[in-house]
Amino acid sequence: LKQDFKDDIVVVVDESHLLTSEYAYRARAIHDVLAVCRQADKVIYLSATPDYALCQFSNFRLIRFKREQNPQINIQPIDYVGEPKKALLKLLLGLTSKPSPKDSGILTTPLEKPQGASGITVIRLNNKTLARVIARILIDQKIYKSEEIDFVFSEKRRGISTKAKDSIVNHSLIPKEVKLLFVTACFDCGINIQNTDIQQIISFETRYTDNCLDTFKQFIARFRNLDKVSISVCKPERLQHLPPLKSRLQLYERLQKTAENKLTLLAYNDLGFQYRLNQQ
Repeated sequence: LKQDFKDDIVVVVDESHLLTSEYAYRARAIHDVLAVCRQADKVIYLSATPDYALCQFSNFRLIRFKREQNPQINIQPIDYVGEPKKALLKLLLGLTSKPSPKDSGILTTPLEKPQGASGITVIRLNNKTLARVIARILIDQKIYKSEEIDFVFSEKRRGISTKAKDSIVNHSLIPKEVKLLFVTACFDCGINIQNTDIQQIISFETRYTDNCLDTFKQFIARFRNLDKVSISVCKPERLQHLPPLKSRLQLYERLQKTAENKLTLLAYNDLGFQYRLNQQ
């Protein structure tokens, strides 16, 4: 960097929370980012959901910004029991009639189906196989045409992309012919959706690890032009019985320990971006 740009180099890292949250499987890319930061005169981290512990233990100065106007968010919790595939199909088809006792995919809370059917339904489902299975069923049953369903998945290793993914990355728009869009966690950061014809947004969880407040905030924030955001959060009924929050002191102690562990893994210490050479 010094050879190309000389002095006064400022590096801005957007979505900086990924430096820690994705370290387990993107270590090489993160080390490359940190190697660039190490050569800069100033480094700025940007994130809507920052890792506050990382800021504290890496000696960064935290500056908070608040939007003057935020969209109105309406969250509808939906608990389901049984097989996720059956529950999500019922949700999409608006089947709120009382099922038989033998039905293993019942919804314990009925969905208020939006008026009209001309808008786009976006489903965050962190299970690509299940998303494809459901899409196939809906197409075979002639609920949707094949061109009306698309996916936004992370398929970098295979070099696979989709029309919807390309349109979102290049134009921040879901294509007008798409009526049902399945997305995974890759949708949560770094993209904007400018569409205003969003009919329904669903966050469908199948595992405990899907239940993360920060990723939920990031997911909602993708929809930039909506004054009102209505989202159905669906989770297995068994996740209702999560352990209660611990005291503030216990949470802070755990936060400190987590930060120390992360800094041990990351390639810099709390005095700056300096590599810890591994002699092993």
